[in-house]
Amino acid sequence: QLRKGSKPPAAFASLAVRDVSFKTKTCAPSTEPVWDEGFSFLIKRPHVESLELQVKDEGGQALGTLSLPLTQLLAQEGLAMDGWVPLAGGGPGAQLLLRAQLGVSG
Repeated sequence: QLRKGSKPPAAFASLAVRDVSFKTKTCAPSTEPVWDEGFSFLIKRPHVESLELQVKDEGGQALGTLSLPLTQLLAQEGLAMDGWVPLAGGGPGAQLLLRAQLGVSG
């Protein structure tokens, strides 16, 4: 959450499903960082697993979090969601544009 007169953070996002995690690059200081990166996870039990996402500043301070139960993707057309999602703990109006999709590998 930014206070008047404070500098915007240099932020990165970490994403995890179970014990597998990825970290984005750290963006230059901005109130609207853009990562445009993709990550793949092997999902074994989509009915009980969640994608855990955290946005942090370069010092590791949490700026906002999201827990996305993968059952939400199972209910979507094309097993995908694409849109703005609110971030918990990020202050009023904190949100993230996220595309998440389940794919089937054979």
